[in-house]
Amino acid sequence: MHASLRTSSGDKTISLREELVRTSAQTAQLQAEVYEQEIKDKLASAKSKVEAHISELRNASFTLAHNLSSGEVEDLLSELTLSKTWNGGTEASTLASASEYTTKMTEIAGNLNKAADNIVAIDQKGAQIFTKK
Repeated sequence: MHASLRTSSGDKTISLREELVRTSAQTAQLQAEVYEQEIKDKLASAKSKVEAHISELRNASFTLAHNLSSGEVEDLLSELTLSKTWNGGTEASTLASASEYTTKMTEIAGNLNKAADNIVAIDQKGAQIFTKK
């Protein structure tokens, strides 16, 4: 598209500029959505791994604790819970930041589309000057 823009003139140049701006807007929007989804997926995966590790540790502890009652093992493992090992506040903050990024990129994409609309409007006004003569 950039090469075509350099070699074009007149209406074609304006059309290519509009297309370039709109493509940039669409790309920014899509990249933001992909980024946010990747963050969500990575957090979910990490949380799942933590839960699995806690479960494995609890099971191993009960298997290895031959000389302790199950109550004593439970007391020892009371700190080993998802709520104590996973920082929900950090998770929420990370998700909020990713969402905020997507919102800002959507706003930027909207502004780029407005710029493309302005390119077309200015071109149409310029064309009217030549057709009124």
